[in-house]
Amino acid sequence: MATRLCKRCGYPISEKALFCPNCGQKVEPPSAPIIPRAPSHASPGDRPARSGCGLTLAILGVALGTLVFILALGGAAVYMGLADRAKAEQRFAEEHYLKGERYLQEGQYELAIAELELVLRINPNYPQARAKLDEAYRRLEVEPTPTPMYQQETKEAILAAMQEAHEKGDWPRLIEQADRLLALDASFRRDEVDRLLYDAFYQMGLALVGQDRLPEALNYFDRALRLRPEDAQAKRAKELASLYLEGMSTWGADWAQTIEHLAPLYARDPNYKDVRTKLWQAYVAYGDAWVEKGEWCRAKEAYQAALQIEAAPAVTEKAQKASQSCP
Repeated sequence: MATRLCKRCGYPISEKALFCPNCGQKVEPPSAPIIPRAPSHASPGDRPARSGCGLTLAILGVALGTLVFILALGGAAVYMGLADRAKAEQRFAEEHYLKGERYLQEGQYELAIAELELVLRINPNYPQARAKLDEAYRRLEVEPTPTPMYQQETKEAILAAMQEAHEKGDWPRLIEQADRLLALDASFRRDEVDRLLYDAFYQMGLALVGQDRLPEALNYFDRALRLRPEDAQAKRAKELASLYLEGMSTWGADWAQTIEHLAPLYARDPNYKDVRTKLWQAYVAYGDAWVEKGEWCRAKEAYQAALQIEAAPAVTEKAQKASQSCP
């Protein structure tokens, strides 16, 4: 399978791919001869090039796995500390080893290879991973090449599974099946695939917003917008989530910055998550901060802004005191 490099991120991509599996960049037709990847047995990542859809599938699997891994380690570094990074790596390796083992049992050898190669990149000494990887390669080599009719039936079956998942609102399964289908044939009924994928990405984003997982939600909104760059609802969902996330990122540290982001969010959608309560609290805290500095006029403005959201007696009293002290 011939490959080339993504112009945006430099990631190796299949000649048939329409988008880069690493960064989502749309792939333009090649302007220079495609350079085949040289076979080697030096490491799991340098296995002999596989025919058909195998290489595309492995690249897609590794790219998605690597992206999730980076996000997972980033979260671990922030919330658990660098000392727990090894634990995060171990959990990630275990998760993908089990997925690789399951794919191997199901006869999905390219997917198994992609998962097991990712495990060995994380931990080259992971127990049984190398043996399972060798087994997956052996099975793939002896497996007969599917006939065109069989391949067509397989693609139709995967698309049907996507449509069923869409009807049930099972967005993770829909995305998983789409990954399989795009690896087999990136051009197969692409309009229908993109329609289903857009809905999955958008709905996954909304669900993650509801779970307070804003960074992940933004990632799914971005993926939806790659399919429909001018889509109004996905743009709005991303903008609202971004404003909330930016406002909360300075909570307790810089009330002016918090208000700068939460105020326009409240103006656009006063019922978005708990923005009403958060903005009210931010105004009150901002007023208190000005009182400590003796800036009574600015404190008065902050308290009055809070009272426009909710007329609490305690804040009314603070506003009156600030007004009396304001020259």
